[in-house]
Amino acid sequence: MNAVAWRDVWERVADDLDGWGSRGMGHLLTEDVLRFATIRHLIDLGAPADSLQIEWRRPDSRDAVDLVLGTPERSAVLGTPERSAIEFKFPREPRPENAAWTTHLGELLKDYYRLATMPEAFEERWIVQLLPAPFRAYLRGAETRHPRLLLPETEGAETALDPDLLRALPRSVSSLMDRWAPRGLTVRARCVESRPIGDGLLLLVHAVDPVPGPDD
Repeated sequence: MNAVAWRDVWERVADDLDGWGSRGMGHLLTEDVLRFATIRHLIDLGAPADSLQIEWRRPDSRDAVDLVLGTPERSAVLGTPERSAIEFKFPREPRPENAAWTTHLGELLKDYYRLATMPEAFEERWIVQLLPAPFRAYLRGAETRHPRLLLPETEGAETALDPDLLRALPRSVSSLMDRWAPRGLTVRARCVESRPIGDGLLLLVHAVDPVPGPDD
């Protein structure tokens, strides 16, 4: 298999989701739709279907990764050089005024830590976020309250999550990172795609840097 043209994947996913809005189906979008669109376009661009696996679970892990490409177990058989891990996040609430945005923030930050600490064999780690306007407004407010919390929406901008930030966040958020907190990690990611989708959604794709050390 040739190397994946990831930029093409994300552009096609954005076009696909944007089409939902233009056809009046934006209210039907879900996180599963986002994942399936990614799977579809990976295959269209040459990724063997057998190299893809959803809800991949590493040994002794408490949770699963949404999608992996070219898992270590299969790569020797398939000759697949890429070993990529992808997490998806689409925090949506039927009533934004009573939404559990703080919980969504914790789950969003957890994706960064989970991917940064993937086994070394995974060469690429992606977070794909589809963010509604009310949640984005909540994030801007959270950044005001916690100046070290920077979750950019601009291509090329970097996210950095460090131990001081975790200590400053509400316990309801930081507790979701308890398994990584004792290691004193600084997790970094770079925004590689930022595109408005339909009415009030923003598609963001972040490339997460690996953190050297034991897998978690």
